[in-house]
Amino acid sequence: MTKLDELNGAVTTALLEAEEIERRGEDAQRAYLKVAMVEAEIAAATTPDTLEGQLARLGAIRAALKAGRVAIALAFVEAQYAECLGREPL
Repeated sequence: MTKLDELNGAVTTALLEAEEIERRGEDAQRAYLKVAMVEAEIAAATTPDTLEGQLARLGAIRAALKAGRVAIALAFVEAQYAECLGREPL
């Protein structure tokens, strides 16, 4: 099993846990932050020109927003934009 396979399993588990917490009507922000961090790890391990890389980047942004962490989501957006321009984030 590769590191990417492990990360994909971890993000699936984290997302299911976050959704379950949310279904129970509880605060799922911490759980969604975990999803965002694992998605960011997947994004770092993939390239933005692959479907998996694109999904991970968008998933990190979405999960950070669901976690109420706008600054983290914006940092992910900035990093993705910089990748598209072929330079380091500001």
